[in-house]
Amino acid sequence: MKSNRRRLLHTLVAAAALIAGVSAHAATAEKPNIVFILADDLGYGDLACYGHPYARTPHIDSLAKSGTRFTRFYATGVTCQPSRVGFLTSRHPRSYTHRVGDFGFRDRKTIAELLKTNGYATGHFGKWHIGPGVGGKKVSPKIPPESDYGMDEIKINESLRDGISGRDDPTFEDSIDFIERHRYEPFYVNVWGHISHFRVPSDTVFAKKFTDLKVDESLFGPYMKTNKFNTCREVWNLSVDTCMQNYLADVWSLDLAVGRLLKKLDELGLSENTIVVFSSDQGPARNVPNQWKSNQDGDVLRANMMGWPKGLRGGKHEMYEGGVRIPLIVRWPGKVPAGAVNEDSVLSGLDFLPTLCHLTGTSYDKDQFEGLNVADVWLGGDRDPDRFLFWAKEQPVGLHKNWKYHINKKTGDELYDLVKDPNETTNVIAQHPEKASHMLKSIQAWYKTLPGMADVVKKPKKGAGKGK
Repeated sequence: MKSNRRRLLHTLVAAAALIAGVSAHAATAEKPNIVFILADDLGYGDLACYGHPYARTPHIDSLAKSGTRFTRFYATGVTCQPSRVGFLTSRHPRSYTHRVGDFGFRDRKTIAELLKTNGYATGHFGKWHIGPGVGGKKVSPKIPPESDYGMDEIKINESLRDGISGRDDPTFEDSIDFIERHRYEPFYVNVWGHISHFRVPSDTVFAKKFTDLKVDESLFGPYMKTNKFNTCREVWNLSVDTCMQNYLADVWSLDLAVGRLLKKLDELGLSENTIVVFSSDQGPARNVPNQWKSNQDGDVLRANMMGWPKGLRGGKHEMYEGGVRIPLIVRWPGKVPAGAVNEDSVLSGLDFLPTLCHLTGTSYDKDQFEGLNVADVWLGGDRDPDRFLFWAKEQPVGLHKNWKYHINKKTGDELYDLVKDPNETTNVIAQHPEKASHMLKSIQAWYKTLPGMADVVKKPKKGAGKGK
């Protein structure tokens, strides 16, 4: 009798587990989950699947093989905060009348706020860097104790430095915990790491994987040699091999963490109905000393910042391709084509919000956002949106299709044909005066729409727009 009761109990437990599993799948069947993994200062060429000759990134590469990899995806800024503003609000960072770092987003809606209205649980783990108001606390006298931009849960993890664990491991552990707790409802989670932002650690257990690495500098192009390898030798008096080993070790630890998160999605039966997006906030930073601080307190670890823009000119803080072109991998099994590479569609971080709203059936007012719904492109379409992309720091820059125009009042404006010259080495402004004129007018018209810029844009100085 006890044996029969025990078998009956086991049967009921198994049935309950099966029903729970079915319920979990049914709860999210119509609304896909979203996992947004954002690296920090990771170069366009820093992953094996993007062409790095030495990187070990098998899990991120696997993500690309089971999804689609985009080669012309652009950040909305050249530093951390402006790029994140574009992702979350689909608004150019210079469109704000106030500095986001001091005043927050105010009444601008974020993707998390919109998804919450559609029944999503929302979480943010890792790096914040999108203004004050965290946890509902008044952290700046310039703003009210405002919302957390639609995040149900926030945990801001610092970069871990014990030499044994990956420095983004706490961020991924908290994200996995969030996913486990919300697996029976649709969820959105930001997994925002610190890798490969300064400081890239030395002598971690991960570096042992690369101790035999000898760098063939000819594989990386002239920009990397001039701006990274020579700095490593001449400024820091360190071996390029050692610095590269430490950098790749840091990236490998990120890949291992990504692997654990993807494995958890598999174990929970969530992979099929989860959109996983992997990107970086902007291009790789230089490995020069910090000009505002002494070379103490670990500043030498800047030497390890060997991020590679894959031969593209520029990096973080610069609006050349190496600073604004970033990796984008999207996986959604059965929806996003597996093993595909989109080399033609010019996409932007501004498109993140409207695209996810479309894919999740979330209502949004298109007039309030600058990005485009490119869900058809994510799902395999080859459309190249016919629009301008703009950046603005000291001087504005515009991109239309394959043409990139830099307003440069110091040395003369620059025009590049990115199809023929993706590394922006040859200024062709003199050979294409009509194209240059059209690009310049479009950039100036946009610049005038920015807060406080209407009276700033003047006619270019004599000689500007004619090249050198």
